[in-house]
Amino acid sequence: MENQTRDQKFAHLFELCEKLKKQVIYGRNIDEVIGDLQTTIDNPQASTTSRWRIAEDGLIHFSLTSTGETGAQWADWFTVNKFAVGSEFGSRYILRSASFKPSQVGTVYKIAVLPGNLFEKKRDWTSISNVRAEADRQGLKHGEEMNAEIACLLRREFANKELEAMGLFWVVCLHEPIADGHGFLSLLGPGCYSGGRWFSAFRCGPDDVFPTKYHFATLVSVISPPMVEQT
Repeated sequence: MENQTRDQKFAHLFELCEKLKKQVIYGRNIDEVIGDLQTTIDNPQASTTSRWRIAEDGLIHFSLTSTGETGAQWADWFTVNKFAVGSEFGSRYILRSASFKPSQVGTVYKIAVLPGNLFEKKRDWTSISNVRAEADRQGLKHGEEMNAEIACLLRREFANKELEAMGLFWVVCLHEPIADGHGFLSLLGPGCYSGGRWFSAFRCGPDDVFPTKYHFATLVSVISPPMVEQT
């Protein structure tokens, strides 16, 4: 959003308003939405930091709400908004893959990010299997229980300055791996390293390792929207 014109920002604002209305229609608590908006208007500085919290154990917690975009729609959105999405064989390929499936509009994901420095005492580099083992130890969900769209929602939800404030220069989402255009199993995730507006695919084979500047998004819980009665 940093590089958008004023008109584009207003268009984005109206788009977000429409998505909020859609979320309310599909079951999100309208009083909660009004309260969050009022807090932002009354005290914008406080509302920025209240969008996430850092627990005593170092895990970073926040919520994301699905708006139901398909992978192809996400690929187009990233292009229009000038994010660095990589090659047609990487993250773009994964977004357009049949394995990328959005959840129902209004689905709320409670996220916990494992900071990379949790693994410093073990080694300077760590594998995804080590990270998944730590997630299991802490009772966090990943793999088949975690939708790949979370990576897209995370990239859209937080501007670079917010990711930087959380110390999240690279985030790898621990969804079920999806093959890229070269057949390598990969995980999606956002980044803001060196000021870039990244959305990347990270290979996660048995020989692939990550330095401690990488952080790992896991799932605490999912809140499904209530069924809407047809009239």
